[in-house]
Amino acid sequence: MSPLASVVRSTRVQAYLKVDNNTPVALFHQKFWGKSMEDEKAKWQETQIESQPEDEDQDKHKAMEKGKGKAMDEGGDEVMNEGEGKPDEDEGEATDQDDDILPDCYVLDISIDDMPTSLWIRAEYIRIFDCFQAHFDKYTKPEPKGKTPSAVLTGQPGIGESQVSLHQHSTQACLQGKSFWIYYAARRLLAEKSPFIWFYQSEYYLFVDDGVYSLPPYWEHADFTSIIWTLVDSDQDRDGPPGTLVPHGTLLFVTWSRLDKTTRPIVVFMNPWGRKEIQRAACLSPLEGITETHVDEIFDELGPVARLCVDKEPNELARYRIELQEAITKITTGDIKKLIDEASGLTMDAVSQKIFLLRRQQRDDIHSRAVVAPITDSIKSRLSNQFRHLQRAELVHLCQFCEKGPGSMRIAGIFYDAIA
Repeated sequence: MSPLASVVRSTRVQAYLKVDNNTPVALFHQKFWGKSMEDEKAKWQETQIESQPEDEDQDKHKAMEKGKGKAMDEGGDEVMNEGEGKPDEDEGEATDQDDDILPDCYVLDISIDDMPTSLWIRAEYIRIFDCFQAHFDKYTKPEPKGKTPSAVLTGQPGIGESQVSLHQHSTQACLQGKSFWIYYAARRLLAEKSPFIWFYQSEYYLFVDDGVYSLPPYWEHADFTSIIWTLVDSDQDRDGPPGTLVPHGTLLFVTWSRLDKTTRPIVVFMNPWGRKEIQRAACLSPLEGITETHVDEIFDELGPVARLCVDKEPNELARYRIELQEAITKITTGDIKKLIDEASGLTMDAVSQKIFLLRRQQRDDIHSRAVVAPITDSIKSRLSNQFRHLQRAELVHLCQFCEKGPGSMRIAGIFYDAIA
């Protein structure tokens, strides 16, 4: 039996055509199918050790590769990872002491045209994939159990939203915003020799052992003999997942809300980048002058906006600063109350996303609730100045309101500072 016939029913095999070997998806398959990520990681680590000076820098590199990656202070002592030893604190703002790294974090080299040259595999990418896989296994193994499971991945705007659904004979992972996670997911499935579908550049491609096949225009879930993953970048279809992916009477009225009716959904929140994560990713930037100092300055001023920290384009920064000032000027106490009320729903508008930061209260717990806080201390101070004109009684009321909200103590600090 051919690899294709092991996934697609015999009556439909002829409709699936193999793509040219020089297409990006075919090159991705050739480079990574069955190739161990452990070996790839080990080779990358060797290059890092070879490029490090002796003594102090090697010691720091070894410390980085340990377990969860304990950060070291200048005296060589361990710095506690954010969340350790203080699980009940409401930490929401960007912090600089955490170094979120797992043993399987490394730089993934892709080097294929029309794809990222390379990317840093974040600890968050690993946690989220593991969570999706566990959810998939729970409802599909040893055989499918009732309604198809689904998982919604969301987070701070700029980090991205994604959707994973397991519909009849396919698992869907739709990514909106920051799409790098989808490349990690594809790489991991290739390493495991797991057949999957990738909705890449508005076309469906099936990855199996002997190559990549283009799906016919009118493919159906019934074409497949088993459940497989399907990765879909929803930036290519903002009105919802492509109609073929969601069972419905007509393809004209498929929306994201339809997923709640046809699947078993869970919601997973992707944490924003940390300072040291951005510094590590900045090393991949082809631009000159992207130093730790540059990253620190932007991080402290604007928060964990990775694209700003690793891009020295002055016009982009100037435009962002203008938009930030406009957002601070326009924001009202009603906007802040609404943000606190809706934090559990993981919603944030274009104004709030420049001012506030959403993140999980417990970093290592994928299912931990989201908390909200000013994105930086600098912006918190500017917000306090914005509200100093309010009457003291109103400021006290706002402090009390914020204190009642789960994980919103940092928001209350805005109004406490305005009273002072």
